[in-house]
Amino acid sequence: IASYDPRGLVNGVCTLLQAIESHYAQTFELAAPVMQVVDWPDLSVRAVSISLPTNRWGHPNDAPVDADFFIEFLRRTIVRQRLNMAVLIVQQAMQYDSHPEVSGPAAWSKETVKRIFDRLRRYGVDAVPLCNSLGHANWLAIPHKELAEDGDVHQFCTSNPETKRILLDIYQEIVDLVKPKYFHIGMDEVRWKTDQLPEEQRCKLCTGKDKRDIFADWVTMLHDFFAKQDIQVMMWGDMVLPWHNGGPPYQLADTIDRLPKDLIICNWSTSLAPMSSYWFRQHGYERVIKSNSRGATLQEQKWCVGNMMGIWAKTPWLTEMVAHNLEGYDYASMLECAEYSWNSWPDLFHPGVPLANEFFQARPLLQWRIAADPVAVAGKPEPISLPPGQAVGGIPPVPLAQAAPVPRSPEEGEGGSPVQFAGLTFKVSPDRVLAPAAGEEASVEINRPVAALYFLHAAELTDREALTEALKASEAWEGIHIGAYEIEYASGERVTLALRYPMELRDPQPGWCKVPVAYRALGVYPATCEAEGRHLYAMQWINPRPEEPVAKVTLTTLEAPARPMLAGLCVQPAR
Repeated sequence: IASYDPRGLVNGVCTLLQAIESHYAQTFELAAPVMQVVDWPDLSVRAVSISLPTNRWGHPNDAPVDADFFIEFLRRTIVRQRLNMAVLIVQQAMQYDSHPEVSGPAAWSKETVKRIFDRLRRYGVDAVPLCNSLGHANWLAIPHKELAEDGDVHQFCTSNPETKRILLDIYQEIVDLVKPKYFHIGMDEVRWKTDQLPEEQRCKLCTGKDKRDIFADWVTMLHDFFAKQDIQVMMWGDMVLPWHNGGPPYQLADTIDRLPKDLIICNWSTSLAPMSSYWFRQHGYERVIKSNSRGATLQEQKWCVGNMMGIWAKTPWLTEMVAHNLEGYDYASMLECAEYSWNSWPDLFHPGVPLANEFFQARPLLQWRIAADPVAVAGKPEPISLPPGQAVGGIPPVPLAQAAPVPRSPEEGEGGSPVQFAGLTFKVSPDRVLAPAAGEEASVEINRPVAALYFLHAAELTDREALTEALKASEAWEGIHIGAYEIEYASGERVTLALRYPMELRDPQPGWCKVPVAYRALGVYPATCEAEGRHLYAMQWINPRPEEPVAKVTLTTLEAPARPMLAGLCVQPAR
C-alpha cells in the first residue's frame, strides 16, 4: 500500500480490509483477493456531524450509553468507511470542572470524552468539538436562565458579560482536554423574538443594538479567541444567507463581508439555495463544506472542499426512534455519505441524495462488513434444519416459494426454500419457524463444536405505540429487549445473546426508516422488501470458546411490543 501521506495509508488499509471481508462473506476463505487498486477521494473533507450520545438533547432521555460501544460504532461507520472528519456535539455530554451545573445526568467523564477524541485521531480522523453559540443555546441557557435573550432559552444574550465568561470557560476546558485543530461554534437558527415583543419585555441589555452588530461582533470575538490558540473555526452558514435565515427581519446577510474570511462555512442550506456554496466562495470564503448532505455532485465539488452528513439523533444505530422524520437520523445515511463524499453523486439534476434501499441493494456486502467479522480457523457454514414449529405467514416470502427446495433427510421432513446471504444458505420452511409466545421458549439441538452461529430471524411488531413510548426511556439506547438466544455448551454453561428491536431485527412499516437495515444484522433478505413477507435478517455470533461443543440454542421471548421468530440457522464448524 503506497500513498502520499499517512491518511492515504489509512484509506488503503481500509480498502484492503473491505476486500478481505467481502471475499470472506462470499467464500468463507480468510484471504485477500489478487487485485490492483488505484483510488483517491473526490473531496478532501468527508465528514459526519454527530452528537455524543450522553448529550441531553432528544430521546432517549439521559441515556447511559456505553463508551466502548460508541467507539466501536464510530470505528465501523466512520473510520472503516474512509470518512476523515467527525464533528462531535459535546455541550451537556461531558462532566465539566469549570461549570458542573451544565453537565447532564448521564454525562461522560472528561477522561472518557478524551479517549473518544484520541481514538479517532489515532485512526487519522479529525475530531472536532461542537458547542452551539447564540442559537440552539438551551444547553447553557437552561442551567443559566439569567443568560437567556428576551426570556427564550433557545438563544442567550451576548450583551451580558457573564455569557461570554461562562461560554469561554467551557470552550477553554474542552480545548485543553482534546486539543483540537478545529472548533465548531454552531451559530445556526438564531430565533430572536425582539421584533415580536412589547418594548418592556425585550432584553434591557440589548436595547438599541442592531442584531447585525451583535451577530458580527460575537462571531469575530469567538474567531479571535480560537485564532490565538491556532484553532480554525467552523460555523453553520444559514444565518448569513439571504435565501435562508439571513433575510428579514434582522437582515444578517448584510454581515457576510464583516466576518473573518478564514471561517470554514458549513452550508446546510443547499436544498433552499442550490447556488449558496458558490455564493460563499464569491464572497471570499475558500473553505465551504456542503452539510446535512449525503453527497455532493461533480458541479458542487467545484465550490466545496468537503461534504458532511448531519446526524440529528443521539442513537443513530437505532433505525427506528421516537422522531417522526428519520431520513437523516440513522447510520444508513452515514454510509451513503461516505460513498458520495469519496465519489461524486452522479445526478446533477437532483443534488439532494435520497436515503434509498436501492443503494444498499447495489452493495449487498456493505451491511455485512458493518455487522460481521471474519472468523479465524473455521470452515464453511452449514445450514441445519429447525425442529417442527409454528406456521408463520410471510415466511418464506412469495418469490422463494418458486425456488428449488433444499433436500432434508427422511427424519427431517420436507425440504425448505433456500435463503442466501452472500455465502450463507439457510433452509427456510413456513411450518418450521420457532416463534414462542411471551414467556415461553423453543430450542434447537446443535451437539457439535462451532466457530460461529448465523441466525436468520424476523420480528412481528405487535404494538407500535407502545414501542414508541418504550424507546423514550434512558435504557432504550440499545433498543428494546424482545427476547434472547441462550447458547448452552455441553458442560452446561450458558451464554445469553440479547435480541433487541431494532438493533438485530425489525419489522419496518410506513412512517419509519424507509431502508430496512438493522445495525447488528448482516443484511435483510431483499425478497422480503418486494413481497408481502416477513423481513428476514441474518446475524452472526462468534463463539469465544470454539473448542467446547455447543449443545443447543434456545430462543426465549419477552413480554414486549414485538415478538422474535427464528426461521433459519447455520453452524460454522471449528477447525
